[in-house]
Amino acid sequence: MGIFTKNRTSNIGLDVSSTAVKLLEFGKELVDNEPRYRILNYAVVPLPTNAIVEKSVADVEAVMQAIESALEKTKVRTKHAVVAVAGSSVINKVISLPPSLTRTELDAQIHIAVEQHIPYPLNEVRFDYDILGPSDHSEELMDVLIVASRKETVDSLMQAVEGAGLECEVVDIEAYAVERAAQLLDFSSFGVNPSVIAMADIGATTMTLDVLQDGRAIYTREQNFGGSMLTEQIQSRYGMSKEEAGAAKKLGGLPEDYEMELLSPFKDSLVQQTYQVAWLMWF
Repeated sequence: MGIFTKNRTSNIGLDVSSTAVKLLEFGKELVDNEPRYRILNYAVVPLPTNAIVEKSVADVEAVMQAIESALEKTKVRTKHAVVAVAGSSVINKVISLPPSLTRTELDAQIHIAVEQHIPYPLNEVRFDYDILGPSDHSEELMDVLIVASRKETVDSLMQAVEGAGLECEVVDIEAYAVERAAQLLDFSSFGVNPSVIAMADIGATTMTLDVLQDGRAIYTREQNFGGSMLTEQIQSRYGMSKEEAGAAKKLGGLPEDYEMELLSPFKDSLVQQTYQVAWLMWF
């Protein structure tokens, strides 16, 4: 069943990053008899330092309060939230199994595979699986994707979301969420229909590059590079606090030499980092 039901008109997407909670309320409507998503509300609320540590929620109370603040800003009424955990905190494994297995037999085989391939005790992980279809290696088998994450990583995120009064409708994985979002992109207005696309997510401290071929992710890589580096340079050069530098970066009002001395070199570094990550894909 999808995240939209007959009586539900919107859902909340939550992105909990290292520096902020981003809330997006999105709805679904028919355009020319085809479903289209639309943005209804959004809010960004900063998080205190160390609320998120190594892509996991370390301070549940701080994240919960940030979500509550975002809900207050947007005045959304729906309680159904979709969240995702970082790909770096997830272990993926594709196994091949006979398609004739019953659901009970399939579940038993998945448990065995998790015990074999996941380097944590079974009671310390959350895991799920998805049947991908016929195996590329044998017509008599099907491929099954298994994903697993430490229980504390998933549970702390859910605790913050549910503590703010929401329901975790879906706990996804960032890379697969990007994959599905990319399938909704329409390039026809540009006169192209590319089979391979690259999507770069530039956060505060990490840049993630996802390469998709025919709508399926074939490569994901993270690089330690992000917008906080530019913020730190603004702080140092103009004697600002972190908060002042972050606000000036977004809203403007910096001295005339900012673009030439700081912004342009940062853009050049961004291009170099993107090229470096893409280059590594081929080797």
